[in-house]
Amino acid sequence: MSFSEIKKISLINMKNHWIKLSLITLIYLLFNFSINLIPIVGFVFMFIFSTPISYGYILSLIKTINNEKISVIDFLILGFKNTGKAWRIIGNVFVRLFIPILILFGFAVLVAYNSLPILEALINNTLTLDIEISPFITIGLLGYIVTLIYIAYKFLSYSLCFYLMIDYPQENGSFIVKKSTMFMKGKILKLIGFFLSFIGWIILSILTFGIGFVLLIPYIYISLYYFYKNISPETV
Repeated sequence: MSFSEIKKISLINMKNHWIKLSLITLIYLLFNFSINLIPIVGFVFMFIFSTPISYGYILSLIKTINNEKISVIDFLILGFKNTGKAWRIIGNVFVRLFIPILILFGFAVLVAYNSLPILEALINNTLTLDIEISPFITIGLLGYIVTLIYIAYKFLSYSLCFYLMIDYPQENGSFIVKKSTMFMKGKILKLIGFFLSFIGWIILSILTFGIGFVLLIPYIYISLYYFYKNISPETV
């Protein structure tokens, strides 16, 4: 299916649920905003529960369009109930990205260390056009950019994990991450194009001083759900 067909199916399934979807989204956003205002405790809470609650939010949206009984605050209950599973997925993703992140940090240190003479010249107001720039800065910058692109690519490969958690509730984190990677193989550029197709809606939401995001966010998540269903080789 094309992007327009996927989005059309999403709108059809959301047709009779806009008010509830918007309320769930509004409460979800306000909850996250409120918790983040609490010093230290709020940070710790969001560090532990932000990912599970995000899963609970997406699950609430899917249950709503599937006409299942769900309240506008059930995303919290669903999130807390699946905290362990969400963290197992986070753990599996972290293990797979640990070395690339370490390499990224190494390149950042390389650039920073070799940029010290330039920084010192700036501070002392002695910077000139003929200042010698270490080749390690160029190497570090190129390495940093390439590694960052690779990490972004891998993150996009894991973008279906929450939807797979819904379809495979009994499976472990390793299975979910591997399954997402398998489904997304050769489809990363397609996913990027899919997200870019919402640019117009994002601009419109910004022009409404952010109010439009209450409608746009569930639209994107539900469209991504049907994107996943469309590329899944197991969809009948």
